[in-house]
Amino acid sequence: MKFGDFFIRIKTLVTLGNTLDVSKRLVILLVTVTITLASVAIVNLVYMDKVYQLTNVANKNTVPSLQVLNNTILQFMKLRIRVYRYLVNTDPEESPRIEKTIVTAKKDLLDSLKEYDPLISDAEDKRRHEEVHQLLLKTLQTLDNVVTLSKEGYSNEAALLMYESTPFAIHTQDVIEQHIVYNAQLGKASSQKAVELTSTIENITIIFSIGAIYIVLMLTLQIRNNMGARQTAAIVNASDDAIIAKTLDGIVTSWNPGAERIFGYSASEMIGHSILILFPEDRKCEEKEIMTKIRNGDRIEHFETIRLRKDGTPLTISVTISPIKNELGKVIGASKIARDITKAKEAEEELKQAKLEAERANQAKSEFLANMSHEIRTPMNAIIGMTQLVLDSDLTPKQENYLQKAATSSRALLRILNDILDYSKIEAGRLEIEQAPISIRNIIQQSVDLFTTELEKKSLNLEVQVDPKMPSIVLGDSLRISQVINNLIGNAIKFTERGGIWIQASVQRKDANDLIIRFAVKDTGIGLSKAQADQLFKPFVQADTSVTRKYGGTGLGLAICQQLVQLMGGDIAVTAMPSEGATFTFTIKAKPYLSNAVEQEQPLAIVYEASNSQSTDSQSFTGYRVLLAEDQEINQEIAVSFLHKLGVKVSVAENGWIAAKKASETKFDIILMDLHMPVMDGFLATKKIRTELGAACPPIVAMSAAVFDEDKRLCLEAGMVDFIAKPIEIAEIRKCFSRVLIGQSELSDNETPHTESIWAINVLADKLGNDMALSQKLVHNTVEQYSNFSSQIEDLLNDQKLHEAAMALHTLRGVLDNLGFTTHRKVCLPIEQLLKQNQIPTFAQRAALLGTLNDILIQLNMVKAIEEETPAGFGEDNNNAFVALQEVIPALRNYLEQGEVIPDEIHNVLLSIHKALPNNVEIYELLNCIDAFNHEQALATLETICQQLGEKV
Repeated sequence: MKFGDFFIRIKTLVTLGNTLDVSKRLVILLVTVTITLASVAIVNLVYMDKVYQLTNVANKNTVPSLQVLNNTILQFMKLRIRVYRYLVNTDPEESPRIEKTIVTAKKDLLDSLKEYDPLISDAEDKRRHEEVHQLLLKTLQTLDNVVTLSKEGYSNEAALLMYESTPFAIHTQDVIEQHIVYNAQLGKASSQKAVELTSTIENITIIFSIGAIYIVLMLTLQIRNNMGARQTAAIVNASDDAIIAKTLDGIVTSWNPGAERIFGYSASEMIGHSILILFPEDRKCEEKEIMTKIRNGDRIEHFETIRLRKDGTPLTISVTISPIKNELGKVIGASKIARDITKAKEAEEELKQAKLEAERANQAKSEFLANMSHEIRTPMNAIIGMTQLVLDSDLTPKQENYLQKAATSSRALLRILNDILDYSKIEAGRLEIEQAPISIRNIIQQSVDLFTTELEKKSLNLEVQVDPKMPSIVLGDSLRISQVINNLIGNAIKFTERGGIWIQASVQRKDANDLIIRFAVKDTGIGLSKAQADQLFKPFVQADTSVTRKYGGTGLGLAICQQLVQLMGGDIAVTAMPSEGATFTFTIKAKPYLSNAVEQEQPLAIVYEASNSQSTDSQSFTGYRVLLAEDQEINQEIAVSFLHKLGVKVSVAENGWIAAKKASETKFDIILMDLHMPVMDGFLATKKIRTELGAACPPIVAMSAAVFDEDKRLCLEAGMVDFIAKPIEIAEIRKCFSRVLIGQSELSDNETPHTESIWAINVLADKLGNDMALSQKLVHNTVEQYSNFSSQIEDLLNDQKLHEAAMALHTLRGVLDNLGFTTHRKVCLPIEQLLKQNQIPTFAQRAALLGTLNDILIQLNMVKAIEEETPAGFGEDNNNAFVALQEVIPALRNYLEQGEVIPDEIHNVLLSIHKALPNNVEIYELLNCIDAFNHEQALATLETICQQLGEKV
């Protein structure tokens, strides 16, 4: 029946009633009211039954099922944690107790699964429950195997099985959590339907009530109001939530059955009494704040607080409070709906605790790997070192062949260890990406140089293409970019038997703040299928199980590459076809180094720095005195042998205390300090030596198997200037000595001061009108003022006074520029910019800065010690040098004008001339320009030289 017809019939009844006497009219009105009320009641009963059924789905099925599933997750995590504790337990007496807890945890987990059976609501719910059941049974079997292996003494196998089961366990937990979400959605859907039905009830009630009002006026209105009160009471009484009404003074006026169930008080015990009975002492202040908002007509929604049951038990409840207003809109009281969320909060807290336990377990794993790294690297140091020492002795070809294979295998094992450590550091969030000035061209060139021998062995072609728009210098992490490129080139060579490899680097996007650089490594190797490519970047996964046997590898390399690239703000991908090669591409986000104007001033000096620096492979350090602090005899023997090969004199200290004593008694040029030693460790020994010797303290270099960035940071804070990782190699020691020792020994009587010192003092004298006395005075004052600058800047950095350090470095940089020094810029300027941005320099940057400042100070001391200097220009006692210079100028000019590389024979002549005329600024500048390929400036300098020789260019 349509609503329009309904109102027409009502109007007809009213018209008919008007013709009847009062008694009959009242009868008609009463009959009409009765019919109306009966209709409303029937509709409400039908719909309320549906609402009740839907509410039961949430209250009697969804909530218990969620509680059981949450308990299942909790018991599952407890079981894994207890198995892990059993695995790492070292106390034999503790093992039986842990085994009992594991049995208990298994029983609790299985009991939790059984508790869910009667709560299954539909076929999908049953399917999900069976899936969870099967996954948990598989996990239990794996954990039983872990315990069995550990009990039988196969600890490493047990640890590996536990580690490999982690992804499956995480998947199991995800499935359970998806089951929880499904059940929660069922309950939510039922609740939504209940709300919709309740809304329908209200609409129908309103329609019938309007009809009743239209018929019986005030009488029908009164009846409808009474009926509405009954309906409200029915809803209130049927609710599981506590629905309470109170006056503005906090006196309870209504108390539903839900309130009785939640708080334990009957209606008679609460109505007429203060609501404060439910408040703990420390929560009673909340009532005043609540009622202040209610008096202002505000509604308070989902307010979580604590209340007390009749027996004193605290409850966590969620409360919604609304003002009650009379016909005139005046607030006369408050209505409260309270829901008991104690169990939900407990479950939430248990989940948080379980998550915390899992995080602690992950942290423990990272610490375990770090400790294991140290323990493995220590014997590896002996294996690699002793093997190298034997290889350097007289051997038969067969012996040498065996030892070369042993050396190769030990280094392969070390690479595997490094992969595992890198993956662990990334997973634990302990790997940091640096932002330092780097050259993309140099990085690629160094990577190519690294694989030259392997490319020649396989007769593979190699082509490198670098975008001409690539900036000379950008800010990025050279080590991590090299790590990715080296891995991709190494894989390309490994899986390519014929053809070649192509390497590309291009600028994908550039703006004022960011620079997106794209790299590509393409090969003509065995290729990949789509299924293999999809699995390629997952940890511990090889493209094919046979690949591991044929080619070797851990399956971690590409996974590490992916995470490194992501840490650098980029992504990595592969496109490949079987037997058609593969192309790996990755991007990184770098930052522009300097403005274009500044970049154009010094790109070559930085880009070609590696090609201009002196090779350290043949450097000798004969005459240097080294103190070696090392407690293990094998490591002592290896280190002493390596050091003797470098020509140094070695004194050995068995612990930190002896090292400090020897350092105070004898003057050493450098101290190699192990970190972990008995009596006194390397950190304490370093601080003791630095305190006792002060400015006379030689540079101290850490030498340890601890390789995390945190370990290096602690070394720097203790006062060490560099770091050599174990297993040590003679090449690494030589590089370290080149960084730290060059320029630190005192000059003998027949030695010539550093070239830059001579050049600097002459440039300064030229600026001052050839006033050598004034130049000497300025150098003398600079030495006096900045003699302790290295320790001052180090103290500022250690105290986190970054702005003060930046200002001090800026001032020193200006002073050195005025004195004519240039080599400090490439080290000082990037660090100064980092400090101005409130960023802390890395360990390597700080070590380079301190080494450079110390080197410059020594050079200044050399200049200070020189009493007489030959003025700039050509003297009259070097005719042979003049003749050689005149002969080489025509050919040199031709090469410079053509922009071609200067041949070695001409370059060697210039070096000989410079050796004969060490004080000549122009010759020195000419060589610098040639080395930097700045042919235009070289021609200008050559013109100056020719004018001094009386020639015209």
